Amino acid sequence: MDALVDMDKSLDEGALKHPDFRRGGWFFRGIKASKIFDMDKPLKDYSDENLNEILYSEKHMVKKHTDDIMFNIHLEGVISVLKRRYINNEYAERRIERYPEFFKYRPCPDCGGSRLNKMARMVEVNGKTIPELVELELTDFLDYITKIDGPIADPIVNRIKPILQNLIDIGVGYLNLNRAVGTLSGGES
Repeated sequence: MDALVDMDKSLDEGALKHPDFRRGGWFFRGIKASKIFDMDKPLKDYSDENLNEILYSEKHMVKKHTDDIMFNIHLEGVISVLKRRYINNEYAERRIERYPEFFKYRPCPDCGGSRLNKMARMVEVNGKTIPELVELELTDFLDYITKIDGPIADPIVNRIKPILQNLIDIGVGYLNLNRAVGTLSGGES
């Protein structure tokens, strides 16, 4: 948070440090035009509600008007914007590389990077957990699932096997199911 926001500065003084929120930029003009925030007040003096809105609010419409015109502004919190633009999309890794001072990839301390909750991480299929399975190369995963049988597993395995075999046949058997889409080359995609 300290890398992103200078709580001792006002919005007009550049309290928002990320380049997407620079003074005069698109997002900055939207914040200013909303007239919701005191542009001259240091962020440390904002109420919790105002601070939460400037940082975390989901995209919402703000209706404003001047003496002769009514207009709408889409307002979204700084962190919500950055998550949407830099984290939760297919270009995330490449975009994040441009701003290493604001973003760092590291495994989640709770799930270890598996993106699964505790209950899902504890599920085992023939002695392997789901996080272990998604790390297998597709060729190894195909070998693994062909050894699974039973009335519940058979329809699932029979559906997955030809898909995996097709991927292996086209030459991407070295990939694993945990590979982020944004890291795939054009050919792999």
